[in-house]
Amino acid sequence: MVHIPGEIILNILTDECISKPDLKNLRLASKWISTFATGLLFSRIYISKLKSDRESFFNIAARPHLAEAVQTVTWLEMLEDETSFTHVKPGSEDQDVVDVNLFSLLRPLARALFWLPFEEHLDERKSTTMRNIRKTERQRAEAIQTFTPNFFAALDNMPKLRELTSQPMPPGREFVKPFGLSPSQYPFTCQMFLRAMGERGLQRNDGFCTFLIPYIAHRADLPTLEPITRLRLVDESNWTCTGRFDGTFIKSFDNLTHLDLCVSNFHKASQFVWLGQCLKAATPLEEVRLCFERSRICSGHTWNFFPYLFPDDGRYSSLRTLILVEMPSTRAVFHLIKKVASSLKILRYENTLVTVELLQMLSKVPELRLEQ
Repeated sequence: MVHIPGEIILNILTDECISKPDLKNLRLASKWISTFATGLLFSRIYISKLKSDRESFFNIAARPHLAEAVQTVTWLEMLEDETSFTHVKPGSEDQDVVDVNLFSLLRPLARALFWLPFEEHLDERKSTTMRNIRKTERQRAEAIQTFTPNFFAALDNMPKLRELTSQPMPPGREFVKPFGLSPSQYPFTCQMFLRAMGERGLQRNDGFCTFLIPYIAHRADLPTLEPITRLRLVDESNWTCTGRFDGTFIKSFDNLTHLDLCVSNFHKASQFVWLGQCLKAATPLEEVRLCFERSRICSGHTWNFFPYLFPDDGRYSSLRTLILVEMPSTRAVFHLIKKVASSLKILRYENTLVTVELLQMLSKVPELRLEQ
């Protein structure tokens, strides 16, 4: 095996016919193959509010040869937990009613599965006693206080880490039933826990806002580590979490060169004010991907968001690639294209109507010299 050139082994291991289980088995074939297979298996790792995912993450971080291979950490977002299952009496007007049998089954399971309690907001305290609220707040604060330094230290041990991602937990993801609970005849999946929780939907992507964004700022202050330069955010639910952005997020965008945003629906365009300020701080940006495939029910006036997203005083002199997916209005982005025309080399529209009018407008921008 050691006589096979590394580039040939790498080509074999990256072949589309090689599944992840195959890769795990090949990793055990020899130390020479393990060198390449480890890099492929652990280049992207995951974490979530599931206790099992947290344990797997820290197990990888504790092994230097595995931690060294990590390039991307993805937070699988899921707001639901024990507090999502509120028992209501039959005949209640509450639309989010959990059947008593389902309630008795899922609530203790959720309590055993998840380590980070949901953060209750003031408008949800009508139906919950203050005593329970204070208990949840205390449990959440303790969980964050305990987890954060360990999480930051684990990421600090990953020298090749360059990208952080926040995306929804896959609905079909099977949850391992915790030890101590009676066995079941069927698997428990993420989809069983997903609830329609009204205003709670505005508080999603909790891992992104509570842990990933603060870590990017933390790592930027460490002289011995390269900063995070790639960030990907996929809204967890039907409503965007960008309304949670504030001034504390700005520093985390200073070193970004690649940004991928998949935005859901929003109530008003001004929700993008702070995201726009963050983008203005991201002066090194080389590639931006904006995806609106999750935005389905916005009214027409809300699409006038680009002045908020890309303020007039923003400078994006390094932007070479702009990818727009399911853009509702191709004209809306024209002002940005004109601004970055001298540096822009790749402009891609995906699942978006490109009109003759738009092409004519682009042809009249003298600085625009596209390669693709």
